[in-house]
Amino acid sequence: RKMVNTIRNNVLQNYKNNLSDENVSLISALTIGDKTNLEKNVIQEFRDASLSHILAISGAHFSYIILLISFINKIIKRKRLGQVSLIIVILFFMQLTGNTASVVRAGIMGIMVILASMLYRKNDFITTFSISLLIQIIYNPYVIFDIGLILSYFGTFGIVYFYQMINQRIKLKILSVTLSANLLIFPIMIYNFNTFSISFVISNFFASIILGPIIILGIISNIFRIRIVFVLLNFLLTIFRKIVSICSKLPFSKIYVTTPNFFAIIIYYVFLIAIWKMWKN
Repeated sequence: RKMVNTIRNNVLQNYKNNLSDENVSLISALTIGDKTNLEKNVIQEFRDASLSHILAISGAHFSYIILLISFINKIIKRKRLGQVSLIIVILFFMQLTGNTASVVRAGIMGIMVILASMLYRKNDFITTFSISLLIQIIYNPYVIFDIGLILSYFGTFGIVYFYQMINQRIKLKILSVTLSANLLIFPIMIYNFNTFSISFVISNFFASIILGPIIILGIISNIFRIRIVFVLLNFLLTIFRKIVSICSKLPFSKIYVTTPNFFAIIIYYVFLIAIWKMWKN
């Protein structure tokens, strides 16, 4: 933990030395989960743009790290060494970002997928999904009340089971992922926050395009401290902040509703299951 804290402080200092003040807090939140210096108006803009989930380290962030490590692994052509290295990197990243519920979920599921490949076994989503949740509940039973955990698991479930159905009709991967995740978290959002957004599709579409390069450059900038990397990172972060600001002011970006009763939520999920069953058949 002492080593991780030292590295965490070095990363923060590196950002402070090379990026503009307004972008330091944003890249810190996106790469190491440090939101302490994010201004309240920035956090509110992310909420109004339906992009607050981006500020929470989750599976999307892990996927970019895995992509980067996998690319390096292809260059060195050592598959087994790359897989072991990836597990170590994931465990380290979990600790670096504070072991939040969404991070642990993504980390455990990612490690189990890698282990399945190493043992020449077929990965089973329900198994990895259930074990990751079980480990968290054993460690802290009260985590089931964590809204971050609930949104993370329901969003993942939505992507796995509804992505193909939606993508067959839309034919746009980024949009299909966004819609499939929001299908399952929609009732949870309005139950807990009494708001929903119609323009979330637009904001998530543009945010998804630029988020990947930002996270990858954010990681690279701490390995190879080259000036051009920081210039490009600074530029992308400024554009990202502008996108969030514009999307937060879009019409219907925040619609207030009353809290739905529990019966209505059950009916909603029964209806979703019925649609999925019809599509599968």
